[in-house]
Amino acid sequence: MYSYTMLVNKKNKLKKELDIDLVMVSKRYSLKDIYLERKCRNAFNLMASKAYGRGYYLIANSGYRSFKEQELEIKESIENEGEEYTDKYVAKVGVSEHHTGLAIDIKSGDTSPFIISREYLWLKKNAFKYGFVLRYPEGKEDITGYNFEPWHYRYVGKKVAKFITKNNMVLEEYIEKMEV
Repeated sequence: MYSYTMLVNKKNKLKKELDIDLVMVSKRYSLKDIYLERKCRNAFNLMASKAYGRGYYLIANSGYRSFKEQELEIKESIENEGEEYTDKYVAKVGVSEHHTGLAIDIKSGDTSPFIISREYLWLKKNAFKYGFVLRYPEGKEDITGYNFEPWHYRYVGKKVAKFITKNNMVLEEYIEKMEV
């Protein structure tokens, strides 16, 4: 069932592609055509606009990916980075959050690598206010199954994002806690 807190990961695979209301991210905040689920896109555009007004440049680098696009992503990563890197950082088809339209990879308009950017620090303090959480934080690799990705944010809605951030959780921990 589609929801803003749906869990898609190595243990929770999508068997088929989802029917999602996809809309394009504002060209002002992306370098190419990036699509997200409508509410997620609206939240990202608002967050990027507020950040921009304060001198931060958030750029959408990746959003929704179909199963076929994920296959291409894997192939390109293997060719460019090798299999070991790809296994650590690129999700297999059906287990990528990008299939939900709720995941977005963000880069800085000013600095590379992202982890040393002012934008990354701004997101750490503010993303939850717009309904986003850092999906694969450092120190939670054993829970998420993925290495630290400072650029990968997930839309979960403001209330859940605030709870996850305040309690230093990841989505898996939130879902486990809420099911009890």
